[in-house]
Amino acid sequence: MRIITIYIYHKNIMELIFNWNNNSIYNNYKTIEEVIKEWKQTYYLEEWRFESEEQAMINGMYNLFNSEWNDGKKRGQDFLEENEIDYKLIKAIEDVYICYEKECEYDVKIDLMEDKLDFIFLQHAEKELKNVITEHKLNVDFLGNFSLNNYNYTPISRRTRFGTLVDPIELIVFYSGQEKDKYITSFGAFKADYKLNDEITLNATASLHTTQEEEYFDILASYNLGEVNSNLGSENFGQVEFSTGIGSQLNHARNDLDALITNLQLKGIYKKDNNLLEAGIKYQLEDIKDRIIEWEVIDSVGFAIRPPHHSINNQPYDLYRGALQPFQSIRATNNVTINRISGFVQYSRKDFWNEHQIWYNAGMRFQNWSVKANGIASESHFIFSPRVQFAIKPDWEKDMLFLISGGLYYQPPFYKELKDNLGGIHPGVKAQQSIHAVIGNDYSFTLWERPFKLTTEFYYKHLSNVNPYTVDNVRIRYQAKNNATAYAIGIDIRLNGEFVPGNESWISLGLLKTQENIDGKGYIDRPTDQRFKLGILFQDYVPNLPDLKAYLNLVYNSGVPGGSPSYADVYKFQSRLSAYKRADLGVSYVFVDKNKKATSSWLRNFKELTAGLELFNLFDINNSITNTWVRDVYSKTMYGIPNYMTGRVLNFKIGMQF
Repeated sequence: MRIITIYIYHKNIMELIFNWNNNSIYNNYKTIEEVIKEWKQTYYLEEWRFESEEQAMINGMYNLFNSEWNDGKKRGQDFLEENEIDYKLIKAIEDVYICYEKECEYDVKIDLMEDKLDFIFLQHAEKELKNVITEHKLNVDFLGNFSLNNYNYTPISRRTRFGTLVDPIELIVFYSGQEKDKYITSFGAFKADYKLNDEITLNATASLHTTQEEEYFDILASYNLGEVNSNLGSENFGQVEFSTGIGSQLNHARNDLDALITNLQLKGIYKKDNNLLEAGIKYQLEDIKDRIIEWEVIDSVGFAIRPPHHSINNQPYDLYRGALQPFQSIRATNNVTINRISGFVQYSRKDFWNEHQIWYNAGMRFQNWSVKANGIASESHFIFSPRVQFAIKPDWEKDMLFLISGGLYYQPPFYKELKDNLGGIHPGVKAQQSIHAVIGNDYSFTLWERPFKLTTEFYYKHLSNVNPYTVDNVRIRYQAKNNATAYAIGIDIRLNGEFVPGNESWISLGLLKTQENIDGKGYIDRPTDQRFKLGILFQDYVPNLPDLKAYLNLVYNSGVPGGSPSYADVYKFQSRLSAYKRADLGVSYVFVDKNKKATSSWLRNFKELTAGLELFNLFDINNSITNTWVRDVYSKTMYGIPNYMTGRVLNFKIGMQF
């Protein structure tokens, strides 16, 4: 009902009314301003809560206004007259009270609310209260975080089968050595919000982020790459019959990274009626020190494999007299300073077009940054990014919202995007540019007498100045060149609602195609080209025990490109990883929450307490995430060996709030 909604929305005002009524015998207030004056003095000193059922709230309002109107001193009448509240308000509340007593039909109550209630008092009091509560209000917040992570990795052996049913291949690896990684990260931010008045809010944010990373490893891998017998009638079915590659691989790294990022941001918000204007400016300083020492030696039957793109001599007639070099080697020390100044302005408005409700906003962002690296002269860049959005909710019987948006977007490079696969820094790398166009629709409807919402979004992006990258195992390696163009086109569909009363579930479907053209060689799939995505989350509870809840999560994603070695031509490595398939099951029990009061003394210490069990990857499916590249020295072929993610996991969780 409308009166209940207004009561909840104006809780502070209703608290004022009831407190004032309780003290009315002892005071001589006649205006809202006088009531507020005293309330302002005690607002921050007393904690007062009001909880009631709908009937109790109606009774309270009726008694309040009825007594104020009818007392012998005409105190209530003076109050109503001086604040421009006429008798219609009292009569309407009295009618509602009587309606509740007689158990009127729901539509009758709605008519009473919309036709009779004129909440002049609430509207007047709300305006005055806002001025009191928000006048020169200053809030200061702090957010801090510190983390220390140490990883000690000692591989022992590995056996992985891949390939096809007709041509299966098995990799067997025995390791020696270890990897030790250390990551120290800290973050701190102060934020201050200053409410100048009802219309203007100012805020300032200052933050500091620092990270120190160490990546040290020496790992020797002795491997055997062999062909597996696939003849079902053979006695040796499933066994390795022929070794196509026998050798060893030694990987060494001593990498250190130290980064300090500081920024200061100022933002202003101006809101008046249905208009919203936002603007801000930000300064950020990035100070990064990086040392990279990596090399890899590949040995096959006592012969060291020479690095890619090496010079060829006329063997065996001419002896090779060059230096012995590792297959891969990176040595670099980088000291990089990046200064960024960015800002934005955005205007939004909510309005009506005839009987149709509309929203629109337009804005722009800019950024200027300069990169200084390793004594190289500083190089500056500037970008300007306009964007606009329009949405309309037609005055139709069906609840639909249509939106369209577009703009010119930029992605300025961070440190890793300035670094090529040999560790060199390129200050001239430009921001990647994208022209976006998005069309969407939200359709809210009722099914089985429960709310549902269908969201559909179609998008297209044209990208230029693209900085290509590849995924080598779990590392992203950029070319540090703006030598590609690309595009992305797709559609996302999501249906969410209460398939089970009181529990929201959803189904999502996504289609995507994204490709890039590097150096004019033609379009190939980008590393993020995931053509198909399907996700289902279903939540339920036990009817006779609603605090016992369960969920089922199903995911199917088609495979993405498997990457390539960092030194290789990506056009020669266009194989895909296998599809990602996963099912999760969870069960939880609610002991205490806002809808369930504590039944024992020890539970009264909690506002919320839940516990549950989750089984991730229910069917223990081997899902690959990246490839490890192994070279067959005889055929000179690089094989992508899938790296599988964690299998089935049992997790116990407990959540509490005091």
